[in-house]
Amino acid sequence: MNIVFLLIVLVAFLTAAWHQIQYAPPQGGKGDGAAAPMAAVSEAVVESAGGAVELATERDGAGRAFG
Repeated sequence: MNIVFLLIVLVAFLTAAWHQIQYAPPQGGKGDGAAAPMAAVSEAVVESAGGAVELATERDGAGRAFG
């Protein structure tokens, strides 16, 4: 299972890296608010990790309350 997770993360990182190499920022001014590919992956990883921590703490709290 850990290998599957590692492969998913590796594919996401390599795909974002490929798109980052080919990335051209929007022309003129502020653009449409689209983030660069690696920035989007970084934000998603941090958000996912935060969700995992929140889930783990909620489970731990429920286990203490009812265990």
